[in-house]
Amino acid sequence: KNRKFRLLRQHYPNVNVRILYLRDFERLRRTYRNGPALSRPVLGDIVYDGKQLDHRIEELAADYSDLWAGKPTEERAVRPLLLGVGRGSRTFLEAMSTHVRARGVAVDQDSILLTTPDTPENTRRVRVERTPHTSVINRPVTVVQEVLSSGLGAAYVQAWLLKHGATSVDICTLLDRDVARVLDVPVALRGFAAPDVTLAGFGLSRWDEFRDLPHVAQVMAEEV
Repeated sequence: KNRKFRLLRQHYPNVNVRILYLRDFERLRRTYRNGPALSRPVLGDIVYDGKQLDHRIEELAADYSDLWAGKPTEERAVRPLLLGVGRGSRTFLEAMSTHVRARGVAVDQDSILLTTPDTPENTRRVRVERTPHTSVINRPVTVVQEVLSSGLGAAYVQAWLLKHGATSVDICTLLDRDVARVLDVPVALRGFAAPDVTLAGFGLSRWDEFRDLPHVAQVMAEEV
């Protein structure tokens, strides 16, 4: 549906449409509780275990070091910033920062929080709820996301950072669900392909009860 949605937006840019994901449906059911019985999450198979995640993040840190070494001299004169997007990126951001510093690249880390307004009269798809505490002016920034899906949030953050003075903005994602892409955004660092299923663990914010798992697993719904 995402690819069809993208084609629809390309050919009919004035048509106001929106995709409803499972999380939107769940939010509607929580709001209107007289509907069908709510479901509870049940863990399924492990998609990527802890060793796979740590090894791949170490490789991403090496790729980041190479990316940083290829930056212009004037950019490398300023300490780079790793900027996590949303609460779900914290675990990946911490691991990425640790591995990057271990390779001798001094980086700062911070985060930015986005929100999507629920009011139908608000035409803005995304807005910044919490800005970074660290200044981005005249700094190279790498946006760190745990999952990249539609690309709408990444594109918004990229444009916001450039508008607020960042010299360059690269995208780094641990899990890339490219089948859900609505906007084509350039991805500099990509960890794993994300299967088109609901995922939890390793800090992913959707399911609080599974957030501290050291691996990424599939989540299935069980009716209650």
